[in-house]
Amino acid sequence: MVRDSILFKQIKDLLITGLIMVFLIGLAEGCLRIFWPQPTKTVYLTEPPGLMDPDVGVILRPNAKWMMQKPEFKTVFELSPEGFRDKVDHSAPVPVGTKRILIIGSSHTLGAGVDYDDMWVVRFEKACLDHGLKVDVVKAGMNAFDTPSSVRFLEKFYSRYKPDFVIFELATAALLANPLYTEDKPSFDKSSSTSGIKIVTKEKEDLYFISVIKRILRMDDTFYANYNMKKGWGPILSTDSDFRKRQIQSTEQWFLRAKVFAAKQGVKIFVMAIPENTQMLINARRMNIPGIDPQVNDRDLEKFCKEQGIGWISPLNYFSQQYLSQKKELYYRLDGHMNSRGQKALSECVFNNLWAILNTL
Repeated sequence: MVRDSILFKQIKDLLITGLIMVFLIGLAEGCLRIFWPQPTKTVYLTEPPGLMDPDVGVILRPNAKWMMQKPEFKTVFELSPEGFRDKVDHSAPVPVGTKRILIIGSSHTLGAGVDYDDMWVVRFEKACLDHGLKVDVVKAGMNAFDTPSSVRFLEKFYSRYKPDFVIFELATAALLANPLYTEDKPSFDKSSSTSGIKIVTKEKEDLYFISVIKRILRMDDTFYANYNMKKGWGPILSTDSDFRKRQIQSTEQWFLRAKVFAAKQGVKIFVMAIPENTQMLINARRMNIPGIDPQVNDRDLEKFCKEQGIGWISPLNYFSQQYLSQKKELYYRLDGHMNSRGQKALSECVFNNLWAILNTL
């Protein structure tokens, strides 16, 4: 009888404690929803922006408009009649004396998380013009673009824009996801990790309380880096990973294809590698994580590019220096895209690398 009474009291105490915890979490959730919302949603203001191109893959629909909101930012995307997040019309040939630069990339180049004027491609173009360089920058940022999509985009749309220079963005996420090299046209099998990618997806929304906890935990550089290594970035930064070596080799084949195509047109191409935030933090803080080297891909790809006569730009060390000196974030910790400071740093890095070349034109 005494045992039953004790057991009953323990169960009662557990229930009361549980109810109190639920009440406190609910109270915190309610306060956050009123005073500090953490929404994750996408609202289409026109037709969905994803458009299937049989030769390239998934590109963006001309004149599409949508709003993306996440706990750390809210961005409205407005596309031009050419399907770019670009306020300049590039349909006509450039004036004599003006050089056209075609920049092809993923959501980093599309400016996910920042306003139009904060996009690195817009800042880069402005820097060139401010320094007296006559350029026309085609801002071909496409959500979820990998290297094959970028190369195929150049092959299909070169004749429309006839650029003098081409800059390929290579984000670490693309290096991680790039498929093996093939001469085949893109597949639209949605089960593939590299084709049929949904341009805008309905993401799972956490409780606001959980989102805040995640943001707080990820403010610590060491926790953030180690968490993301386990989450999936490890294989692409591992020095001994056969997977990483295979991805590097395949990516090099895609860029070699781009080089051969561009050479026939008399066009110089550059590869610009955008580091992932985890990669930058490990590099900046010189973290010792067994088997992980944040610069291993840059070394391999820089060597390849130099051997092939392809221009190479790596912002990794510049980003690391900026982060340590300014003590301000360059990326959104929860989302992973560059914030306005990151976009600004990237534009500076690219401009500094290309200034000497552009100034001789």
